[in-house]
Amino acid sequence: MGLHDVQQGVGGGHEASEFRKTTGEEALWTNSMFGGMPTYLINTSWGDTALKYTLRIFELGLPSPASVTIVAMICFYILLIVAGARSWIAILGAIAFGMSSFLLISIGAGHIWKVRAIAFAPLVIAGFYLLFEKNNRLWGFALSAFGLSLEIFSYHLQITYYLMLLLLIYGVSILYFTIKEKTYQQLLTNIGIVVLAVILAVATNLDRLWSTYEYGKYSTRGKTELTVDNTNVESGLDRDYVFHWSSGIAESFTLLVPYFYGGGSQEALDEDSKVAKALQQQGASRAQIRQTIEKMPTYWGDQPGTGGPIYAGAIVCFFFVLGILILEPRKKVWLVTGTVFSLMLAWGSNFSSFNYLMFDVFPGYNKFRAVSMAITIALICMPLLGAMGLEKLFRDGLNKKTQKQLFIAFGATGGLSLLFVLLAGIFTYEGAVDGQLPEWLLSAIRADRQSLLRGDALRSLALIAASGLIVYVVLKEKLQTTIGAGLLILFMFFDHFTVDKRYLNSEHFKKNANRSFFAATNADKKIKQDDETARVLNLLNPWNEARTSYHHQSIGGYHGAKLKRTQELIDYCLGNEVNEVVNTLRSQSIDFSGLNTVNMLNAKHVVFGNEADNVVLNNSAYGNAWLVNNVVQVQNADEEIAATCALSSKTSAVVDVNKFSISSSTYDNQGSITLTEYLPNRLTYKVNISGDQALAIFSEIYYEKGWTAQIDGQDVDILRANYVLRALEIPQGEHTITFSFRPNAYFIGSKVATASSILLLLIVFGSIGLSFKKQG
Repeated sequence: MGLHDVQQGVGGGHEASEFRKTTGEEALWTNSMFGGMPTYLINTSWGDTALKYTLRIFELGLPSPASVTIVAMICFYILLIVAGARSWIAILGAIAFGMSSFLLISIGAGHIWKVRAIAFAPLVIAGFYLLFEKNNRLWGFALSAFGLSLEIFSYHLQITYYLMLLLLIYGVSILYFTIKEKTYQQLLTNIGIVVLAVILAVATNLDRLWSTYEYGKYSTRGKTELTVDNTNVESGLDRDYVFHWSSGIAESFTLLVPYFYGGGSQEALDEDSKVAKALQQQGASRAQIRQTIEKMPTYWGDQPGTGGPIYAGAIVCFFFVLGILILEPRKKVWLVTGTVFSLMLAWGSNFSSFNYLMFDVFPGYNKFRAVSMAITIALICMPLLGAMGLEKLFRDGLNKKTQKQLFIAFGATGGLSLLFVLLAGIFTYEGAVDGQLPEWLLSAIRADRQSLLRGDALRSLALIAASGLIVYVVLKEKLQTTIGAGLLILFMFFDHFTVDKRYLNSEHFKKNANRSFFAATNADKKIKQDDETARVLNLLNPWNEARTSYHHQSIGGYHGAKLKRTQELIDYCLGNEVNEVVNTLRSQSIDFSGLNTVNMLNAKHVVFGNEADNVVLNNSAYGNAWLVNNVVQVQNADEEIAATCALSSKTSAVVDVNKFSISSSTYDNQGSITLTEYLPNRLTYKVNISGDQALAIFSEIYYEKGWTAQIDGQDVDILRANYVLRALEIPQGEHTITFSFRPNAYFIGSKVATASSILLLLIVFGSIGLSFKKQG
């Protein structure tokens, strides 16, 4: 599943990547997916700001994905040092955070930028902590702005959104204690500093934020103009889509016991497992048994599927409970609240009374899918609270009160683990895929699920007992602190490493995996023999694959935020026509003349396999541009999509005259129009119009923010026709038409971002210099 996401991303961004290599410029637009869309969320190299080079310093020159893990550890280490933890406890917390299973599973899935955004979150929190807990305004401002700049630069807005929720909780906590302590002036000053830090961080990323915000209004995250079929006219995603991946309430126990719900959707079982023995009884050979048990449906939770459990760590859970017991309210309330809030969000539809309200009311919450990702907040809060609690325990020493708190924390987490060991048999272990399994295999897989839970619960108990014993004997001065610290770090590493390697190992880093996946097939080679710029319709899962996009311009693709009008065209017109293409081929025909949407998108090649004879030439495709003589004038989007679906002729077009002004409802379509130069962000046509005026339709997706058109060097307005395409009114005679894509959001934003990032680094290095000067 992870490799699939990586490969689809590579496929969708290939045209933009190759254009960058060839020209040194950014395409900003690609025609390789869904007929055309901006590359902002696909493959764009944003301005060469100082942040890009600063990020490389953080990564210590290591290759990805190892560099991302190191960044996460460094940032969490800084946070704990700022919070007052001693070095070895900061190292302990850094390992717990940087090696949490969610980060490593995400790396395995290819979600590197998501992990990078998580990695920089502690740096932002450290800046806020300096401001509001230590009143260090110079470093508070510098670290807040610097951390938030890198956080936004990582460009995973959903993770940044969750970080903002956590900081909001922290802010409410600070407000409460400010009112209690009556330190209003200090709070107002620090809030002002935070606002300045946020403004500077946004400015350093203005190009990507502006571009994404602008594009978001026209993407599937934006508001639709349609009202037919009770379509949701509000902006945001469909609720069912958002909550499709919702963690089960009991799934939160995987924070303590990784195999509580069987791990990932497919796990490898041992050769002495119940499934292996059942296969042996069925007469399977040793080779067949080994092959079968490599991928078994061990997961039995509420999600449709999962790459693996969200495991915070048994030792982390132990210290987290200790922190709840030992820390003063000001330091723990926001972290406990953040953890609980995170779990509630991750439960999604399984806690609908709360989460549906969040979806309907809370600003921006309906823009993001896969709410199970909200567990990110807990994965920050738990090791932070645990490390702070351990630090306080070592500062206070072992007395009657702290000893009791240590024993209660051990009893709560170790006791829960023991309870799972003893009561593992009470669960049903019924999974979503069980109905597809034969009875003899079903009983075996459920028995193995039980064994996995019991084994990991016993493992967690042992780790909690070992770490608790080490802490106890060190505090009792029966063991040197240095040795105890080393053992705790070793156990913390062992705890996470042994779970992580289940889901991220050498299998995820096979050399040339992409090379073999994208190797040109005979079908690809046949299509490439056609020098004409045209699109491909891949009948094999067209809306969820971007391999075609690697080699060709495609009317399909793979992206979670395509243009909304493109998605609506698929829903109302194109999806039905693709089915008609399939039926036509099954009837041994290649007459696609009645398929207006397929043809207007210039799908000249229809492919349904990897061989050359799996490619069918569509001679009915309209070409790159054509002239029409009749315009169907409509008044709104509902009429526009209906009329577009109903079109049956190349000589007619649909225009919403409430949005676009046209000279006439009829035109002279005598003349010629030819594409003479193609670049992703620049198209040139030669035209020769015989009549007084013509209306040309271009098989290019309309997007108003950045595309400009010129006829013989003079700017002209671009019209929208057939719901998604561009159109121009062209006067009589021979002309050169040029379309160019130069969005202000990118070009102006890049200049601001570059200047702001330089200013930010001057502030950071200035803060370092002033700190050394004060010490001197």
